[in-house]
Amino acid sequence: MKPLAWTAPRETAFREALGKRLRETQATEGKRLTTVEQEKIWSSPDLRPCPVMVWLPAHCGQFLDSIVGERLFAAFIFTVFSGLRQDEVVGLNWAEVDLDEGVAYVRETGSGDDPKSDAGTRAVPLSAVVVTALKAWRKAQATERLAWGPDWADTGRVFTQEDGEPITGQWLSRRKILGDLVDRARIAGEPMLIARYNKPAAVLVSADWYSKMTGEPVRPEGGAS
Repeated sequence: MKPLAWTAPRETAFREALGKRLRETQATEGKRLTTVEQEKIWSSPDLRPCPVMVWLPAHCGQFLDSIVGERLFAAFIFTVFSGLRQDEVVGLNWAEVDLDEGVAYVRETGSGDDPKSDAGTRAVPLSAVVVTALKAWRKAQATERLAWGPDWADTGRVFTQEDGEPITGQWLSRRKILGDLVDRARIAGEPMLIARYNKPAAVLVSADWYSKMTGEPVRPEGGAS
């Protein structure tokens, strides 16, 4: 099945169906639903027009704008702009990132394994906004390292927990998808290619790419016709 984009009509239909499902479930349970229970309903596949949904560029921008100030904002903007798999993002080492040249080299995944194929070992260009975010994150990480002193885990990873331990792809996905970040951005649902598909967490969708993937034409402003 080809993926579909979160066009405005699809988002509206999704939100209406979600609201109805939440109200019905809460009435049946006779109590206010917990965040976990709401997340479970929110992720129900039958509420979506397609199992695989795509964020358009406006969604990606809306999401990133809404999470400025997040501790690992750099991880999310890097993921969005690079199109790397989550395991590749969390496995990235500073030794493989050249911010002066604006390039990152994918050598291994978060599990310590090499990329799935020779084609997976590659150079990834970094846009100016990503370089800026990574520079800011490197300074913040250095501050955390000083604060932790000898207890800092010197893993060499770009994206880490406060104590230097690596983050996982599952953490990245849950924090972005099942946490409050997407809800804060007021976006209908998760982008295409999340952890369960083992693909890039999000993509900036060009009209050409979207049309090839979905078979739907895209208007110049970014919405499917």
